[in-house]
Amino acid sequence: MYFPDAQPDEIENTLLQIQELTESVLDGLDPYHDPIAINSTSDLYEGEKSPGTIFKIVEGTLHSSYQKRLLYFHETGDLIGIQNALRLPAAHLSSETPCTLAPYKISDIFTHITNDTEKLQQWSRLVAAYGSIFMTALARFSNKTDRPTPGFLHFRAGDIIIQEGTKADCVYTIMDGEAEVSKGGVTVGDIGKEDIFGAMAVFTNTERTATVTAKTPCSVIAVPKNQFIDLIEYQPRMCLALIENLAETINSLNEKVLSLQGDK
Repeated sequence: MYFPDAQPDEIENTLLQIQELTESVLDGLDPYHDPIAINSTSDLYEGEKSPGTIFKIVEGTLHSSYQKRLLYFHETGDLIGIQNALRLPAAHLSSETPCTLAPYKISDIFTHITNDTEKLQQWSRLVAAYGSIFMTALARFSNKTDRPTPGFLHFRAGDIIIQEGTKADCVYTIMDGEAEVSKGGVTVGDIGKEDIFGAMAVFTNTERTATVTAKTPCSVIAVPKNQFIDLIEYQPRMCLALIENLAETINSLNEKVLSLQGDK
């Protein structure tokens, strides 16, 4: 995947991670049909031609556009149509040149990852990453008076990512780097690469209960509250990975609290 003009520096690492996540999620799963060769298409999903199907590009290039504006290109190895198949906000997929696509049913992917916690987490991060790339691309065309669309954010060491006591408007995933969690000025935990955080306050509609500060330079995906809830609604299996992530965080914090109490 690449942008038609200058590639935003903050998403370079994320695009590489998307490639890795795609390979990991599909490892051990075969396409449900032989590769499909198409000469060109004005809309890959026009008229529900491919309901519930996503494609891995075997050869060729496809365009992603929105309201007739080119957002980015998909190339060999990319997984396309995730948001379309899940009926989430998505780009228009087209191609003016021949390409070959390997088809996968969403239902087959769900069956493939259901009993594999690691693949569930990888799939949830993959969906969130594609959604954030879409939002980042849209933001580049937004009117300057519009509210900026959250997407990929970059923080320097020492920068505050979320502040205790503030409104919860996004759920975050660290794609690269490490951060520190503190409450009332006391460090209570750490967050690392691919960890999801900030979801508890979003789910409970409360203010942030802790501050998260970048320990190292961090690349972060920020998914707006309403879009994250839509994602959960249309993809309930993603909840399994998120619940496990939250449970691990709570256990870690509990152990930290007990340790602090024992030191008194």
